[in-house]
Amino acid sequence: MKKLFIISMALLLAGLSFARDTGNVYHAVQVIDEEEVNITTITSVEIYFPDTTTNPVIYADRAELNAITLPMTTSSTNTTLVDGVFSWYGQDGYDFSITDGTNVRTNANHRTRTATEGRIHFPTYLNNLTTSAYLDADSITFGTGSDWVVNGGAVANTLQWTPAADDSTYNIGTSGTTANSNFNVYTGASLGFKLSSSGATHSLTYDGGIVNLNVNSNFATNINSGTSTGATTIGNSAGGAFVLDTDSTININADDSIDMSTSGASADIDIDAAAGSVIIDGGEAIADAVTITAPAGGVDILAAATFDIDITATCGRIIGTATENIQNTVHLEENGGASGSVNIYSNQGTGASATTEHDASIQLQSDDGGIGIYTTGDVANAFRLETNGGTSETIVINNLLGTGAGAITIAANATGGDLNLDSVLGRIEIEAEEDVANAIFIIADGGTSSSVRIFNDTGISATDTAASIQITSDLGGIELLSSLAAANQIRLNAAGTVVGNAVVLETTDGGIQMNADGASNGDITLDAADIMTFTSADVKIFDGAAAETWTIEGTSNGTDATIVFTDPTANITWTFPTGGADTVAIMASTLATNYPDIVNSVWGGTNQLIFEGTDADTEETVLTVIDATADNTLTLADDSGGIGYIPTGSTTKDASDAAIPLTAAVVIGTSDATSSWSLPDGNPGQVLSIIIGTDGGAATLTPDSTTGDGWATMIFTNDGEGATFMFVDSTVGWAILGTFGITTNPLTTGE
Repeated sequence: MKKLFIISMALLLAGLSFARDTGNVYHAVQVIDEEEVNITTITSVEIYFPDTTTNPVIYADRAELNAITLPMTTSSTNTTLVDGVFSWYGQDGYDFSITDGTNVRTNANHRTRTATEGRIHFPTYLNNLTTSAYLDADSITFGTGSDWVVNGGAVANTLQWTPAADDSTYNIGTSGTTANSNFNVYTGASLGFKLSSSGATHSLTYDGGIVNLNVNSNFATNINSGTSTGATTIGNSAGGAFVLDTDSTININADDSIDMSTSGASADIDIDAAAGSVIIDGGEAIADAVTITAPAGGVDILAAATFDIDITATCGRIIGTATENIQNTVHLEENGGASGSVNIYSNQGTGASATTEHDASIQLQSDDGGIGIYTTGDVANAFRLETNGGTSETIVINNLLGTGAGAITIAANATGGDLNLDSVLGRIEIEAEEDVANAIFIIADGGTSSSVRIFNDTGISATDTAASIQITSDLGGIELLSSLAAANQIRLNAAGTVVGNAVVLETTDGGIQMNADGASNGDITLDAADIMTFTSADVKIFDGAAAETWTIEGTSNGTDATIVFTDPTANITWTFPTGGADTVAIMASTLATNYPDIVNSVWGGTNQLIFEGTDADTEETVLTVIDATADNTLTLADDSGGIGYIPTGSTTKDASDAAIPLTAAVVIGTSDATSSWSLPDGNPGQVLSIIIGTDGGAATLTPDSTTGDGWATMIFTNDGEGATFMFVDSTVGWAILGTFGITTNPLTTGE
């Protein structure tokens, strides 16, 4: 029977060749006959879209520039058909029709061909290759009495063997011979049904598809039943699946053991009761009556959603043991959802472990390793240790043998994570019995802003030995130590408002000493917003040598203000009078003996600055200012010299020849034609003004000292004429600062 099939064309292409990026592939086909001989008489080729008679666009070149005219002949445009061989670029998957001018071959209504199939078999001796039906029912008769008739029949795809009578026998081989032939029935390209014999082993084999035994019969199917004592083997190590399926029960019963095994890699044994239960019952009264073992893998026990897995030992224990030497050797996990939980519950046990005991009703024990409780839940109470049994209950965390610094450590590692010890209605006691320094050590090591705080939020007692915060050492001292190189290293701050002593430093039998040992930084400052009181049975603010020294550090380290108290020979009282809200200062002096009425001393009086002078007597120079009606500023020049002297007020001078008075700042004169006035020497820096109030004639003014002053006389002739002088000294005399007048100025003559 001739067949049409396409195989790979080794000479042209073994794979796919793609053109551009359109998805088109390269096809190459050779037409051969049943004897693998190339057929060169092919005259026309049609290419179709799969399952249609529509031509696609195909090309002769990879660049898809030269379209091939269909049908493709030896002379059509851009044809590639030569001697039964043709090729093209186009979509993968096609139907075809080829002819040599007489015979036609097509794969219509068959599977779609692809570019991997490069040969077409063209049986040249057949004239009818496509849709024509058989015209006759041809038959072949076998046997002496037409025992068998082989009939092609008028039914397509049917070959019928018909016996001539009942109980006919069809034999393959001869009974009793030592070598029987095999009987093979092929289906398609594969071996199907086979009867074979090899020595004493006889085989019935089907290799072409599914084998059905008793598919539609309602009778029982028996294999090795009756009195047979032979073993029954179904399947082999290379066999396929084995299925037992019934709408009734399946009974597997053996007088000896029953073994179910599979040796294939990753092969499973499934016991599935789709709508019922799976019950494994071991009736033997031994410790391992039911054993589930996976020598090379794990064991999973799964239950459907909302159903439980119950493990119950009615009057015995439940023991889970894992021997693998890895982390999480025993792993108990809940993975049900946000409401899931794991509960280890002892319903009746009353045991509680004391030191070194292991008999609590729930016991977690590790002989050689630690016990860790770990959670990643980002919720409050993520880990909670709680008892709720009664007033006698306690919680004990006990490290029996650990000697390290962190024998028991409770840590909160996240930034901002607090560690709270809260006794709602009781006390919190921290006790250490080791006889070492730092037996109790509280440390803050978080950074430059970290601090340690002991806070009593509700206690109000300030009673001795019962204050709301009490630090007590029965036999030793109490030290507050700070190594910070900055201000406020140790600070005692009483923020509450109280009339009386908010901070008390007290000893019952001893002194109080404040040391500042930091050399130039060793300062002690006492600062009181109100009254600072020193009280003692023997009042001594300072008790030192004959000269007591106070030193006040300046803003620049190394610059000091020092107050020295000399050893008094009599009682001296320094009084700081009240000055209202103003700030006052003590007058500084380089004179160590500066004191009222002491030689060269300067002191203050009533609106006065008093200078004793070089003689200790009753005559002093007093500097006084007139009561000011506004703020006044007197500025001294940045130079050495005297200060101008101006007597107060004014006086008059008559026309008589006499000296001008120097007791006032202004002299108003009355002149006549014969007036001759003298100007005696004044005090250095004295300023004097002379004005003509009543003119009775020319008045002549002559200074007593005329050497170096630049003028000899001054003549006043009219009312209002005047001049201002300043006395320099007895050598220079009076210097003219300026002259003035209403109509004329006075006249001067030179020396």
